[in-house]
Amino acid sequence: MIDEKLEQQIFSRPLTRWGKMMSWIFPYRKKVILENIHQVYAHRISQKAKIHLLQAFYSHFIKIISETFRLRFLSEKELE
Repeated sequence: MIDEKLEQQIFSRPLTRWGKMMSWIFPYRKKVILENIHQVYAHRISQKAKIHLLQAFYSHFIKIISETFRLRFLSEKELE
């Protein structure tokens, strides 16, 4: 049984082009992530929602990496 409210929450997660591309080009631990999503949500969400959640993970992962990289080059004044 599909949980509509849960799917709405999942589809509200932001996706970036980089996240979509990374899930396709560089599928770092993709199989593990999909297995975990299936283990948690099983039949509560559609396959489309599971893919969206996977891409949202990669979007978030890329954002963390880029912010960490940018942080290295910020001045002390910009950090305040």
